[in-house]
Amino acid sequence: MKIIKIDPDFNNAVKKMQDTVKKGKIVIYPTDTLYGIGGNALDRTVVSKIYKIKERNRNMPLSVIMRDMNIIKKYCNVGRKEENAIERYLPGPYTLLLNCKRKSLVSKTPRLGIRLPESKFIEKVMQRIEVPLITTSANISGEADPYSVDTISPKVKKAVDFIFDGGETRHKTPSTIIDVPTGKVLRRVVKKEKDI
Repeated sequence: MKIIKIDPDFNNAVKKMQDTVKKGKIVIYPTDTLYGIGGNALDRTVVSKIYKIKERNRNMPLSVIMRDMNIIKKYCNVGRKEENAIERYLPGPYTLLLNCKRKSLVSKTPRLGIRLPESKFIEKVMQRIEVPLITTSANISGEADPYSVDTISPKVKKAVDFIFDGGETRHKTPSTIIDVPTGKVLRRVVKKEKDI
């Protein structure tokens, strides 16, 4: 495990994270809500490692970051309702549950959790990565939410390849989860003017 400070212009850290994800490695990185643990969501080995690191039940889905509407439409059914929700809530501290178009390694349910954090660093990373990026809190399931590198469990830190340190996250809480097809808010945490 190596800690990389995110440089002010992001360039070095973005390039390193791009290369690391492409090589099938596991990374920890800051979002707008918490520190996430992730990697290539299309890589079965990566997905299995993340479940193991988090000691998470395989029936519990993981969310993914997708950079834009075109990528989201590749993996999810997106109609007018879904487009409106994406435009309203993303980027932001929200996870939107959308219907999957195909089987997913990260979700055994018909839904896929989509995130696009309000983060210039993540935005620049995703501009270079074609694949969905796993995003789930960088902790053992059920343990405290990590909002800085110092609040991440040493056990989790040791299990990953790189940690990208961007200081404390903006919200320090998990994302609000909205099931778009039903319109239900499954977890309301961060309250903003966009909230239902």
